Amino acid sequence: SGLKNFDGFKTGILPSEFSYLQSKLKMRIAIYFKLLLLLAISSCNVKTSEINKVKWLQGTWANNTPQGILYEHWQQLNDSALSGTSYFMENGDTVLFERIHLVERNNNLFFIVTGADPKNNGPIEFKGTKVETDQFRFENPAHDFPQVIYYQRVGTDSILAHVSLLSGEKKQLFPMKKIK
Repeated sequence: SGLKNFDGFKTGILPSEFSYLQSKLKMRIAIYFKLLLLLAISSCNVKTSEINKVKWLQGTWANNTPQGILYEHWQQLNDSALSGTSYFMENGDTVLFERIHLVERNNNLFFIVTGADPKNNGPIEFKGTKVETDQFRFENPAHDFPQVIYYQRVGTDSILAHVSLLSGEKKQLFPMKKIK
């Protein structure tokens, strides 16, 4: 018959052809393995940084009330922080002014307020307890009021912010529209 004896097996190929096919098979397996590895790496769920989830807050927001206008202005400070100001204008005068920062540290987001409390000019930190792409919540149980700061995006040009105690009592709502 036309079959060759190759290591005890009768095949239709020569040993030199077998080596060639064996090396091609090894190369194909290596390529498939690399493709599988690349696919596995690319399909891994890459965690979005916390600060990237809240970048939509950038801009100037306003809440018109019968007493005056509350403004918040946010801008990106660097790759891990947004910097802002919050102030209330009444009859053309600034009656409340505070500096606010959203800062990412060790995969946690912090809301830091300076100047809000006349008795304490130092920064007051609230830790992010819920940070999603359309809403975020910060808490500081040791602070008298507020203990909770919450923002929710409502469409592309509106947000609803509120402050409260941890229990939900003393809730104050601040609906705002984007003006810049």
